[in-house]
Amino acid sequence: MADNPFTKDQYAHPTAKDGALGFDPTPLVEIATWIATAMASGLLGNAFTQYVNQLRNRSGQGKVEELKTEVLKAMKRVKKKPAVSDHDLKLRVDEIFKDREL
Repeated sequence: MADNPFTKDQYAHPTAKDGALGFDPTPLVEIATWIATAMASGLLGNAFTQYVNQLRNRSGQGKVEELKTEVLKAMKRVKKKPAVSDHDLKLRVDEIFKDREL
């Protein structure tokens, strides 16, 4: 499984309080790949929720939608089962982000 890009010490924003997660060091594509890998293995947890909430608070819903699009692209690469359609993957991605809405 891919390394977790949400490690607080490594990716904390320099001006954030209490080691809050930052967004500058890791491009959304890398975050999306990690999320897709975690989703495929069923190991998506609180770090993802915290990241999405902070991304929404700092950069707005548009950036979350951009991440969602990148996660869908990554899911298509990670989840290569013929029985799983692109539509099903989109539903899974929509659901996982819906669960994280404030």
